Amino acid sequence: MGELPAPPVEMAFVIYAIAAAAMVLGIYVVLSGHLPIRLGFLKEIWSTRATRLIGLSYVVWSFFAVWLGRDLALLSRHTVPSPSWLEMLFFPTFIASLALQWWAYQIDRRRTPSSSVANGRGA
Repeated sequence: MGELPAPPVEMAFVIYAIAAAAMVLGIYVVLSGHLPIRLGFLKEIWSTRATRLIGLSYVVWSFFAVWLGRDLALLSRHTVPSPSWLEMLFFPTFIASLALQWWAYQIDRRRTPSSSVANGRGA
């Protein structure tokens, strides 16, 4: 009594599937320089350099998700990951992914897209 229930192992498989999808999408975006889907804040990304940074962010994020899935699988068996210093890489990986996305938005915020300048709608 007093212990929290273990998370289900199936949750780790779902996280691994999401990580694999993010890895594939990230590699595609890095190699092609093109975002296949532009939703939300991704509509603001228009340059190839910023798009590739977003792809690199997806690749780094997928490593973060794999770490999260690994830890979740270990917690479902009531074991503690070893070595414990490896867990210190978890947070900087997440911060690196966020920093790459922020950098991509900053790149495109400073310049205007060439299509809007040509149409007379320059900002």
